[in-house]
Amino acid sequence: MYDRRYWREFAVWFVAYVALMLGAARILKGLPDDSPWRVALVLPVLLVLLAAIWIELRMVRRFDEMQRMIYLEATFASSLLAMLVTASGWLFEEMAGAPRISPLWVMAALGGGFLLGYLNARRRYA
Repeated sequence: MYDRRYWREFAVWFVAYVALMLGAARILKGLPDDSPWRVALVLPVLLVLLAAIWIELRMVRRFDEMQRMIYLEATFASSLLAMLVTASGWLFEEMAGAPRISPLWVMAALGGGFLLGYLNARRRYA
């Protein structure tokens, strides 16, 4: 499903993203809180994030019907698990007074849900 071209594009994107994040973080540390340059430094990072969406859409366009169906089910499972984690975190925060969950937990739910959905759909279709 993920071909060599996708991994090459993803690797280039990942290197650019990490470089921009580290560079922006280093520069932001030295700027005052009210500096207009803070917003200007975040914009290139947002553009690189949009490039990630473009890379994913290009990959989906190269899929055949079965690969699209597997990807759709994996993405759906990922979304449902992330919604479950987010809603549960909110309920525990509001009702039980628990601390706010880290966004890293939601990202882990997205990744884990995608993996579970992918393995389940691949077993069914392949």
